[in-house]
Amino acid sequence: MVVGLLLQIFEPLITLLHRNEELFGSRVALHTPVTPGSQHRITSLCEIPRILHQTTATETVPEKWIEPQQSCKEAYSDFEYKVWTDESARNFLSVEYSWFVDIWDAYPFPIQRADALRYFVLHHFGGVYLDIDTWCN
Repeated sequence: MVVGLLLQIFEPLITLLHRNEELFGSRVALHTPVTPGSQHRITSLCEIPRILHQTTATETVPEKWIEPQQSCKEAYSDFEYKVWTDESARNFLSVEYSWFVDIWDAYPFPIQRADALRYFVLHHFGGVYLDIDTWCN
């Protein structure tokens, strides 16, 4: 009975571990180096553009993340600030990385889209990505 209860409790974890490669395996490789005249905003090989990127589902940031978000905006007040919503992220990908949209739409978990987006915005704009629940000082 105890073993059955443990199996029931850990069923979601066991399923994720069993389907790990299917759900989270590598599917895309970027082979586009930055070349002179590209759209990338890189000022030199040693300088990261002063842009702070964060993601949230909608324009309305959940209450529990407002203070951490504000702490980062204040700590990096000299950075351009970009918050990416699910809608703005998909629009960005549709324009700049249209080949990825079908993969994006097929992700079973929203966190997978947020995790993928960070690489595309950093590749395209440069800057720094911080999770919205990160506290900055």
